[in-house]
Amino acid sequence: MFPVNINPEHPCHYCIRIAEKEHEHLTRRGMFTVDNPIRRCTLHAQLRCDRCTKFRHFSDLYHCRTEGTICFRCSKPRMHRVLFWDRIYTF
Repeated sequence: MFPVNINPEHPCHYCIRIAEKEHEHLTRRGMFTVDNPIRRCTLHAQLRCDRCTKFRHFSDLYHCRTEGTICFRCSKPRMHRVLFWDRIYTF
C-alpha cells in the first residue's frame, strides 16, 4: 500500500523519536500516512524493495551490499538483535 500524501503540519513521528536520542537528527515534516494517525516524512515512508518494487515501511527492509534494499517478504536475512535508538530490534 502506497502512503497517502496529507497536510504536512505535523512533524514525522519517527524523526521525533530519533531526535530524542540523537539531538543532531533533523526532524522532517510528516507528509504521509497509511490509514493511521502516525505521520511519516519521505525518508520514513517511501522505501521501495529493489526485488518486488513494492513500497514498505522502513523497518520491513534491510540493505544488502550486493542486491540493494530488500524487504523481508522477498528474502530472510540472518537475524541479529540490535539496539536502534530507543528500542531493541531484530534484523
